[in-house]
Amino acid sequence: MTGSAIRLAILAIAFALITVAVGWWAVAVVGILWGWLAGSGIRYHRTLGAAAAGLAWLAILTAGAFRGEGRALLATISGLFSVPAVLLVASTVGIGVLLGFLGSWLGSRLRASSHHLT
Repeated sequence: MTGSAIRLAILAIAFALITVAVGWWAVAVVGILWGWLAGSGIRYHRTLGAAAAGLAWLAILTAGAFRGEGRALLATISGLFSVPAVLLVASTVGIGVLLGFLGSWLGSRLRASSHHLT
């Protein structure tokens, strides 16, 4: 297993755990922390943060589907908006990807600006 795959797995687990424990908004906080820690030292750290957040949210949604959670709500919302249910799931995962990417980007920017202060 390569270093990037290991980082992706660990980061996805962190995103999933913090989402379940605290809520969706904590994904941005983990992303900021990841971006600050990774900085420019890890190539493609923003993409890695985005992919890990998306995988985490996909895993959470999949686990919920296997437990039977959310089916009625998904059917109701997809009927309300007249969109296929898969589009709602994809857009939910997309929000996680966006939060992971933007958090990672902001964290790396904060790290870069903190170096200018010293």
